[in-house]
Amino acid sequence: MSLATDLQMLSAFRSHFETLGSLKDIQKFDKRLKSSPDKESYRKLMLLLVLLPKQVCDLAEKVYLTRNIVSASTGFAAGYAAGKLVDTNKDASSSKTAITAVGAVASAHVVSSFAPSIVLNRDASEYDLPPDGSTEKAKEVISAEFKDKLTNGKLRLAALLDELKISEFKVMEFMRLYGKLSTDEKREYFYVDADDTDDAEKTRREALRGLITEPQVDLLISTLNSAHAHLRRILLTWLSVELGAGAIGAYHGYQRSGLASALGFFLLGTTGLGLGLAQGFAKPVE
Repeated sequence: MSLATDLQMLSAFRSHFETLGSLKDIQKFDKRLKSSPDKESYRKLMLLLVLLPKQVCDLAEKVYLTRNIVSASTGFAAGYAAGKLVDTNKDASSSKTAITAVGAVASAHVVSSFAPSIVLNRDASEYDLPPDGSTEKAKEVISAEFKDKLTNGKLRLAALLDELKISEFKVMEFMRLYGKLSTDEKREYFYVDADDTDDAEKTRREALRGLITEPQVDLLISTLNSAHAHLRRILLTWLSVELGAGAIGAYHGYQRSGLASALGFFLLGTTGLGLGLAQGFAKPVE
């Protein structure tokens, strides 16, 4: 069998989406990416999720947390600084406060946009490719796909994801959809050992079998299940932080000038907290 035939395994993950009518959400996710410039990086993301599932998810979590921590802290600082630079208590008006808040949010966004690249460029962790237990076909595919990215048989994952423009949001979106599948659907997605009447279906399933064996599928599903549960806890924790910041800001806004202001400060999150502190927390407009 030629290497060109073996490389069909890489596209099997993408085409396999189209064969599972029960996996509607993942199918839509894939179709969006197939029509975008990201389809090549997405194909490699799928390969990396099979080869290094825990490492990919851990790195996505690290970037996500860094981005949000930087965004929250710079948002607070920018809100406070804007409130001191522009006296929103003098000739106070909703439009004046809104313009000041928008400037603070924009400043914080610019700063936080650099956070992912900082993490990915500084993370020097290297991983063995192929992992233990890889099939011979998988080794050939890895050699063809990553030969220019390997140093002494090791892959610097962070640098590769940065080069491929694979964001943490893409990983987490896949994990969100993956978490909605039943156990049977997960097994069907990664490995199906059944008689096929459709030639195209048979080709795709044989390609999947060539890349990952049945025992590896069980381990992969277990690893991704754990990663999904952990990412979900991280998301819920951060959501609680954002809601808490919004609630405190809403209290300030309500005490300052009523319900409309409360809603605005709630949506501003930590930026609203900084601005509120500069204005004089929970003090009504004089």
